[in-house]
Amino acid sequence: MRRFFAVSGPLFLSAISISYAASYDCQKAGSAVEKMICNEQELSIKDSYLSLLYNQLSNTASSSQLTESQKQWLKERNRCQSTSCLANAYDQRINALHALLPASQPIQKQIATGTWLADYSNQYGQSALEITAVDSKGFSYTILANNGGNTGELDNKAFFIGKDALTIDKNAEGGNPPCQLLFQFVNKGLVVTQNAGCTYYAGNGVFFSGNYVKNGKKKSLNLVELGLLDSKQQEDRFKKLVGNDYSQFISGCGGAGDSEQSTDPKASVRSGFIRGIGPGNCIIMTSDNLIWTAVLNSDERKVSYFTNDPSRRGQLPSAIQEWIAAREKEDGKNIEIIFKSL
Repeated sequence: MRRFFAVSGPLFLSAISISYAASYDCQKAGSAVEKMICNEQELSIKDSYLSLLYNQLSNTASSSQLTESQKQWLKERNRCQSTSCLANAYDQRINALHALLPASQPIQKQIATGTWLADYSNQYGQSALEITAVDSKGFSYTILANNGGNTGELDNKAFFIGKDALTIDKNAEGGNPPCQLLFQFVNKGLVVTQNAGCTYYAGNGVFFSGNYVKNGKKKSLNLVELGLLDSKQQEDRFKKLVGNDYSQFISGCGGAGDSEQSTDPKASVRSGFIRGIGPGNCIIMTSDNLIWTAVLNSDERKVSYFTNDPSRRGQLPSAIQEWIAAREKEDGKNIEIIFKSL
């Protein structure tokens, strides 16, 4: 659900309207200061803005020093007995946090309609920000994100605050804290920072935070990057072995789970997992220069088996036999084995 807010004061350039939304659950506000913040629109928004700046900085600065300085500031803030004192305390702290972060450029001059893609996006997960309209107060957008089969979506509006832009969204069920997104331009890139409240709109492991690039392209992670192989040399050997079927491995294996050891033959055994879906479509065994591997075809009724071990070209290792048996039991159907290395 969308919410809009009104802001004023030296840090805020837009006039907007929303229900009050601090960075914490106002229904549980206990102290006089917390209640004062929740009852004042400008203070609530400054509290949200500061919280997002702090979250962003906690990923880059010395956590102990940052935590200590925040505790000290909170002590000073909590001595305030008026809204003007609180507003001044927030302005000073926001300026102090800004000074510790990389300099941001005015987002009003940089933001543009179109698709912005998070730079971590790959064949198994992405976050795409579609900016649909920009005006003097802010911009409208939709974010669609996924991590495997888990998804997230947020359709909202961000309003300009100083050089940055901010979204505060109380979800339809009134969950707290509200979803808050901070948009900043840093080093010619769009940086999005979220708080914990945004998990309401996203499945497990799905995030809206990240560095976004206009008209960006998804990466295609290889098997080393997915944790299924150990080196470029091993990957080159693997590609030569499986040929055109390599695309099936990178598109359906998922990320590697824990490596296990097989005794027949003695080898490292890895299989993939896709979040929100389950086991990936391949299993890979390696030992020095030897490879034994199998991949499920798209219809999941056939398995292609490859090996560069002359003694195993027509014989499945026990780990691969067990993997196929588990898939047959899970899917309730027999799987045909195609020996590609014969």
